[in-house]
Amino acid sequence: LIVSNATLEHIEAIPEVFRSLRRLASPGARMVHHIDGQTHMRWIKDIDPLNILRYSKFTYDNLLMFPGAPNRLRADDYLAAARSAGWSSVKVRGDVTADPRYLADARFAKEYRRIERLRLLTFTLVAELAA
Repeated sequence: LIVSNATLEHIEAIPEVFRSLRRLASPGARMVHHIDGQTHMRWIKDIDPLNILRYSKFTYDNLLMFPGAPNRLRADDYLAAARSAGWSSVKVRGDVTADPRYLADARFAKEYRRIERLRLLTFTLVAELAA
């Protein structure tokens, strides 16, 4: 069993991590990851939980990124990375969801304007390695 809690959102190379975990895991292994996809600054998080998605990639990478900063990946990005790494039965369960009014009113960077991708603020990814 591989477990992480609020760690993966701080790692940039998620596809590589999932491939490494697959290589190290025994057949039948499972992984469970709780992921916090929100802004991590407490005073902003309460009023603008997806503030980190307001900035273009250029701005975020060049002005706001630092080691350990949130990677801005969404639940579907983690699903795709786990599946492409060879994990099976990959599922995401939503834990905290965004207020639909907040999503409708907020102005996000172009790459984050598909509102359905933004609904899950925190979520748990579960997958297994076929035996």
